[in-house]
Amino acid sequence: MVMIIDSEIWQPPQWFYAFLVCSCGAAICGRFHFIYKRSRMTSPNLESSVNSFMNLPSSFLTFQRSFLSAYFLASVAEGLQAVYGEFLYRQYGFAREDMALLFASGYLASLFFGTFLGCLSDFIGRKKACIMFCVLHIIGSLAMQFNKYYSIWMGTVSLAIASSLFSCTFETWMAAEHEKLGFRQEWLSDTFWTMSFGGAASSLGSSALANTLVNWKTDHGMTLPLVAATIVAVICAILIVKRWGENMTTFKVKIPTTVLLSTHLMAG
Repeated sequence: MVMIIDSEIWQPPQWFYAFLVCSCGAAICGRFHFIYKRSRMTSPNLESSVNSFMNLPSSFLTFQRSFLSAYFLASVAEGLQAVYGEFLYRQYGFAREDMALLFASGYLASLFFGTFLGCLSDFIGRKKACIMFCVLHIIGSLAMQFNKYYSIWMGTVSLAIASSLFSCTFETWMAAEHEKLGFRQEWLSDTFWTMSFGGAASSLGSSALANTLVNWKTDHGMTLPLVAATIVAVICAILIVKRWGENMTTFKVKIPTTVLLSTHLMAG
């Protein structure tokens, strides 16, 4: 006895993806409007009288807006390039072995370089590291446009390193700049909450946008999300250059006195 079950593939209509994009965009814009409204309602000199998160000083809210605008754009760029990687490899006609090697190269790049990226960002400056994320994203997205194995490999590795940078540098810059400007530590929770909310909305909206672009009636539909990610990364880099300040860790190497004394005795 043989039982045959007909399989049915369910796919949401195109208007549903447009609705997701608009909803996520409206949620992020609504949050920014709320931050702007609070900054207009509060005085810039509330440092001694702030007792609740509803009365945050305008200087902190301005800092929050400058950070979150770039962070959400970076989240959108990450979401646009992360959806259809395997399908793009198939469209280019790569074999399973080649695709496995490409994925392994990306994971190995994240494993190797990701170990040192945090220390590197502290050394060269966290703002420069965030700009490096945008540059790697642009290089990777452009390299993935060409149907050449080495170009795809370079794009995969660049995007993998960019993803590792995204996971550590943006948040580190925000926390260090928050402390550098002298804001209260309890205000960090407001920024982290907005990051979580806006990051989820950005990822969901960018995935829906990527699906809409892929289904666009064109021969290059599968690469359109990467084109959009390139544009978003360029805008993100411009915002970082114009609005962010640099902060880095100052390394001080302390040499024990016994080592100095031993060196002096050996030399003399």
